[in-house]
Formats: sequence, structure tokens, C-alpha cells
Amino acid sequence: MFDRLRATPLRLALGLVASFGLIAAPAWACGGFFCFSQPIDQSTERILYLTQKGKISVHIQISYQGDDGKFSWLLPLQKVPTLGVGSDVVFQRLEQATAPQFYVETEPNSDCNLGMACPMMGGTADASAGGGGGGGGVQVLQQVNVGPYDTVTIGTTDGGKAEDVIKWLNDNGYQQPKESAALIQKYVDQKFVFLALKLQKDKKNGDLVPIVVNMDEPSPCLPLRLTAIAAAEDMPIAAWVLGDARAIPKNFLHVELNEGAIDWLQGGNNYKTVVSKAVDLASGHAFTTEYAQQLGP
Repeated sequence: MFDRLRATPLRLALGLVASFGLIAAPAWACGGFFCFSQPIDQSTERILYLTQKGKISVHIQISYQGDDGKFSWLLPLQKVPTLGVGSDVVFQRLEQATAPQFYVETEPNSDCNLGMACPMMGGTADASAGGGGGGGGVQVLQQVNVGPYDTVTIGTTDGGKAEDVIKWLNDNGYQQPKESAALIQKYVDQKFVFLALKLQKDKKNGDLVPIVVNMDEPSPCLPLRLTAIAAAEDMPIAAWVLGDARAIPKNFLHVELNEGAIDWLQGGNNYKTVVSKAVDLASGHAFTTEYAQQLGP
């Protein structure tokens, strides 16, 4: 089953928790990923989930504009992952295949002057077209170069605190703000590990590629709790799920759009606004399904 879901939270500054689960295997909120340097240009956060036999491969597109040396990215996880690099072309093809398109159909109608075609205002929405001790309450669990990134996965030792995580990351060039301490502490309390990325010294913003995170997990999870620190307000989030069953949000609401509010005559140029208003009515904690399609026999 191929699914694409979108959310446009109106008040990202509140901090969100979201997850996707397959019908046969519910999933709940499990973390957050965020960039901490300004300015950040993330017009849409894009994530692809591939689920198969109790394993999940997560492709995350990273967008950033700013000082090359200040880029950093952090993702709390339940387990140490294996990593790889993806391709922006994958997301381009996904957008082309699944992004909603809006058009007006016309047909002859005797009620129109001179028999001219009249617009059918109902319209049709077409969605196709090395481990080791880190010191100071922190333990290094994995450190590896992946594509243009230096990556490290760290955990906390007994008694470790969020402040220990932030200090270790800052001391090692993975810049993190003090404002994140309270949120990071929630993951420390749950014994999460932290995957951190920074650009290698000879790499620049133009070298950024999607990161692929492979995990032994039964169902996909979309972490958003820490995104609010650096993301633009009202930032859309698009998630694609390839799995054995239809994907639905498990601890967020699922909303249906008011199609009558879409500007069909202008090709749906107000579509994001319509989505945003629908999500706002659900207190900013909701997703809508843009595309769902059975693939193969």
C-alpha cells in the first residue's frame, strides 16, 4: 500500500508529537528531529517510510540555508540505527506522482447562453499525475561518516542529563541550543539514544542529501516534538508510507478537507490554506490523506 499524508500545523511553536502506524501495528510518538542553525529554509518536511518484515527504512530530506559550519541535525531514537544516504530525485518523483491536482471539467449545458460550456464547480481532485565512553554522563555508541555527514549516535549513562547531551554535542561541533534541554530530557528519561549529524569540513550546503535511517521497528513513527525550535511556522509536513496496509495517524486526528473551499478555477492555488484551516480546527494536531493506492497485484 502506498500512502501520502500531509499536515500543516498552524502553531508549530507549541511543539508537536506525531506518529504514523499501520492498521495492523499501531505506532505512537517516539522522538523529534530538528536543525538548530538559523536561518532554516524548510518549506516542507518530507519523509519516506519503507516498511517490511518488522524493519523500517526512513528517508528524510534535509533542507538548510545558512553558515556551512553551523549546520547540525539531531534525531532521538529508541535504538542505534544503521545509516545510508538517499536521493532528492526520489522525493521529486514522489511529489510528481502523488501531489494533488485540481481542474474544472466542462460539458455542454442548455442552460448556458449560446450553448457554451459551463464549469462543473464540483470538480475532481486527482492525486495521481565505534562505540566508546563519551564522558560527562554521555556514551558514544556509534560514530561513522555517511555521505557528506559526520554522524554520531550517543546515549546517556546512569545519572546522565539533557545538559550532558547538549554539552557533549556542542563540544564536538554538533551545535545545540540550551532551549532544547527540557525536551531532550524527556527522551533521556525514556532511555532514548541521539543521532547527530554535521557537515564534514570540506562539505557545503549544496552537498546535503537525504539521510536514510534503518531500524528494527514494527511500524513507522514520525517524531515532531523538537521540530518547533527551528522550523518555520505553519510548515507543511509530507510523509509517504510504503507498507502492507493503509497508513493512518494513531495519536493525531485525521481530517477531511472542505473541497468547496478550494479555488478550482485557479488550479487549487489556495490548497495549503484549506489544509491549514482544517488542521487548525483540530487544534493543530491532525493530518489529511492526499493519496492512497494499492500497488502491484
